[in-house]
Amino acid sequence: MHGGPGTFLHDSNSIGGLVNYVTKSPTAYRLAKLTVGNYGGEQYYLHADLGGPIDAEKRFRYRLNLMGQNGETAVKGNSLHRELYSFALDWNPTDNLLLNLHARRHIYRQNGSPPYWNSAATGYNWVPDPDQTYTQGYTGSDQEIDTYGGKLDWRINDIFSLRANYVKNVSQSDRKEGFAARSYLFARDNIRQFLLYGGPSYYENKGGSVYLDAKVDTGPVKHTLVFGYALTDYRSLATPTNPSARFLIVDNLTFDNYKISRPDLPQPWITGCRYKQNTGIREGFKIGDDIRFNEQWSLLVGASRSRLRQESFNADGSRGSKYDEAKVTPTVSLLYKPIPWLTAYGAYMEQFELGTIVGSSYINEGEVFDPYVSKQYELGVKAN
Repeated sequence: MHGGPGTFLHDSNSIGGLVNYVTKSPTAYRLAKLTVGNYGGEQYYLHADLGGPIDAEKRFRYRLNLMGQNGETAVKGNSLHRELYSFALDWNPTDNLLLNLHARRHIYRQNGSPPYWNSAATGYNWVPDPDQTYTQGYTGSDQEIDTYGGKLDWRINDIFSLRANYVKNVSQSDRKEGFAARSYLFARDNIRQFLLYGGPSYYENKGGSVYLDAKVDTGPVKHTLVFGYALTDYRSLATPTNPSARFLIVDNLTFDNYKISRPDLPQPWITGCRYKQNTGIREGFKIGDDIRFNEQWSLLVGASRSRLRQESFNADGSRGSKYDEAKVTPTVSLLYKPIPWLTAYGAYMEQFELGTIVGSSYINEGEVFDPYVSKQYELGVKAN
């Protein structure tokens, strides 16, 4: 995780901090680990973690992870199936250059979605049994996520270093029957449940960045200059039907009698009816200077010029909303290390943010709001 003032040196899209999930890295030693376990109920899983060098010089190294999970959970009526495959390959053509390729595939299938309870009554002293779903067995979700990319780290000489990366993420969500369920609790023997149907969705994000770092000294003061460019491109597809519209409402259900026959799906739910809903591009140029006056005091200053372009479309192909704007935002942070393992800092930063895309539970679903500038003041202490 990157947080506090150091975020500016690593990312152009997050203000104040980010969590960076990465594929497990290749190892310079032989690795073979097999794990078998149970998460509760019939949820057994198997995980294999393999890695190590491919050649005698250890310039090629790999990491392979395989994971499977399947069965009914500890909650009756809920079952879960998961698969995860990830692979990473490192190559050091020279001691100063690292090339990396990585790929990951995640499959998630759930039957019997967990209940969503909304209390419409007050004063009762009972709750539903947490070991029972009280939802329909045909509700659930079916999601596949594919991620792949590569990166480069090159220490050109004692002054210059180059780092670059590219990643593409594709997420497809196809509810097996298109249904989720929510329940209103009026009384122990008076439950209202309504089913939601959701058509398949598709999200694609891809982006890359390149940064040049330069270490220079001006007398006793040390500088690390950063020059960078980052680009993110995304699009989403949806079905003409509202993916969270109420499909069927049933009253007077009880804890002992809550089953609802499966309704027929509407024709527009078919995968082939998906249309382009949103597209967007974010690009930014960055310049910064990490100034170290001595072992205790340092100052980070920088600026980013971000351009945001976003469009939304209606089911008939007409454009809903659009903007294309750019702004320059600053950042400044003062850091003090009273002892080597403790850092106190104060920071101010601005970030040009994408406008909110209205969610599916509102009548203006898909509308794109204007971008905005967020501002953050931060005081913190970090121990290492």
